[in-house]
Amino acid sequence: MSSSILLLTLFSGYCFSYPQDSFLSDKLNLHYKEIITKTEIGKEFYLRFEEEGKKFPKILIRYSKGGGLAYYVPQKDSIYLNSKYIRIFFGIKGYGDEKIIKAFNTDEKIRKEFVSYSDGVYLHELVHAFQNRKYGKTYYMQEGKIPLEFEYEAFFLSDLYFYEKVKQNRKLFYDLLSGKYWDVYTGSDLAGFLKISMDPKKYKDEISLRYTDEMSGYVALSMEETRKKAKAEESRILSFAGAKGFEKEKKDLEEIEKQKKEYEEFVKDFYEKKWPKFAAQSFFYTLEVSTQAKNFSLALSLASEAEKNMENYDISQEEKERVKRSCALVFLQSADYLRDNLKKLSRDNLFYLFYNLDRASFDTGRQFPQDLIKEKEKIYKKNMKKLLKEREKLKNESEIKDLDDIIKFVTDSLSLKE
Repeated sequence: MSSSILLLTLFSGYCFSYPQDSFLSDKLNLHYKEIITKTEIGKEFYLRFEEEGKKFPKILIRYSKGGGLAYYVPQKDSIYLNSKYIRIFFGIKGYGDEKIIKAFNTDEKIRKEFVSYSDGVYLHELVHAFQNRKYGKTYYMQEGKIPLEFEYEAFFLSDLYFYEKVKQNRKLFYDLLSGKYWDVYTGSDLAGFLKISMDPKKYKDEISLRYTDEMSGYVALSMEETRKKAKAEESRILSFAGAKGFEKEKKDLEEIEKQKKEYEEFVKDFYEKKWPKFAAQSFFYTLEVSTQAKNFSLALSLASEAEKNMENYDISQEEKERVKRSCALVFLQSADYLRDNLKKLSRDNLFYLFYNLDRASFDTGRQFPQDLIKEKEKIYKKNMKKLLKEREKLKNESEIKDLDDIIKFVTDSLSLKE
C-alpha cells in the first residue's frame, strides 16, 4: 500500500465532510498565520509559500486510531489534525469529530489556545503543502511517495521555528524543561529542537531512520534519481522499436535531478550557514533555562555536545571561552545538586542524572567526582534490570537505538570497575 493511500485510510473520515469544515479551516489557517509570522523563520516561509499561490490547504479535524498528530494528504491538498490528540490535549472524553469542530467554530478562545500549542505541528505539514505546490505536477508524491529530503526541510523549519517561539516565551520553555508543563504538541516540538540544537548529524540520521523504517513509501531523491535514470534508459532503447514513454521518463528524470540539486543546496546551506549560528545561540539560551529549571540531565547533555561541536559554531574566540566556562560550571553544579538530593530524588531521576554526569565526564575528559562513584554504581546496578525490560517493550527504532547506547555505556562503566 502506498504511503498516501495509507494516510487516507488512517483518517477514516477523509471521504466525507461536516457542514462547518470550511468555516473552521479558514479560521484556523488565519490563526496559524498570525502566530507563526511573529517569528522571522515564519515570515520567510510564508513569503515563499505565497509565491507559489495564495490558497492555503484545507485543515480538517478527523479521528485516526493509529496515525500521528497530523498528516498532509496531497491528493486532497488537506492537513488532517488527528482528533485523538485534540481530545488528549484538552483532556476531554465523549467528543466526536463533529462536536469538536462545532466547539472550535463557536469558541474563539478554545480555538486560539489550541493553535498556540499546535503551531509547530501545523507548520511541518504546511511545508509539505508548499512542496506539493512547487513540485506536485511532476514529482512522485502523486505515486504515494514523499522524498526523505522533503522531511529534512519540514523538520528543520519547524524546529528552528520552535526555537524562536520559546525565545519569545521564556516561561513556556522554563515550564517545559522543569516538568511543570507538557502537552502532546509542544512535547513533540521540544524533542526535535533539542536534537537538532545538540547534534545535527544525529538528528538528520534519526529522520532518515524514522521515515525509512516507519513509512515504506518514503524514498530518498538519490534513490529515485537512480531508478528514473534506469527507467529513462530503458524507454530510450524501447523508443527505437516504436515504444512510447521516453520523453515522459526523460522529463521526470530532469525534474528529479532539479529537486535533488535544490535540496542538496538547502541542506548544505543549513549546515554551513544557519546551524553554526543557531547552535551557539540555542546552546546558551537552553543551558541557561535548563540550569534555572534544575534540569541538570539536559544541561549536562548540552554541555558535552557543545564542547564537542564548539569549533563548528559561528562564534568568536571569546565566546568559545564562555562555552568552556559554562560547561565547567554546569558540571560542578550538577555534582553539587546530586550530593544535595541523593535522598530526595526518585531512582529514575538519580539514574539519569548520574548517567549524564558520567557521560559528560567521559566525553569532556573531566574526572567524575570521587565521592559519588559508589552511589553511581549502586544506582546503575539497581536500574539495569529495568532498562532491559524497557528495551524489550520498545518498537520504535530510534528509541531502541537511544536506549541501547545508554545500556552499553552503563555496562562498560560497570565492567571497567570490575
